[in-house]
Amino acid sequence: MTRTSDKRPHILGNIKGGGAYAYLGFTLAGSVLGLFFLGYWADGALGTRPWLAITGAFLGMAGGFINLVTTLNRNQKENERLEREKEPGDSGTNGGGTAGSGGGGISVDGSAGGQ
Repeated sequence: MTRTSDKRPHILGNIKGGGAYAYLGFTLAGSVLGLFFLGYWADGALGTRPWLAITGAFLGMAGGFINLVTTLNRNQKENERLEREKEPGDSGTNGGGTAGSGGGGISVDGSAGGQ
């Protein structure tokens, strides 16, 4: 493979990751604004201005931050799991033998060594 083709999956992965983080930002802002305006509307209907609007904004912040933290933790655990799966074995074999030496190891291409 050429050098540029090796970079494409990495760049695409960063773009997809950036979209997920942008989504988190919009979710946080949307929850704050949505609950603020819901509280503002309720304040107008009940005559309690500005208390329900302020309460709605704080509830939106709390919910948005909880969503942010849980999503980031879930993504971090998934990335750690993928990194563990991606780690190479000991020199391409499993069991210490080389392919064809009778060591019974598994080679990189998945074939059984020595058999």
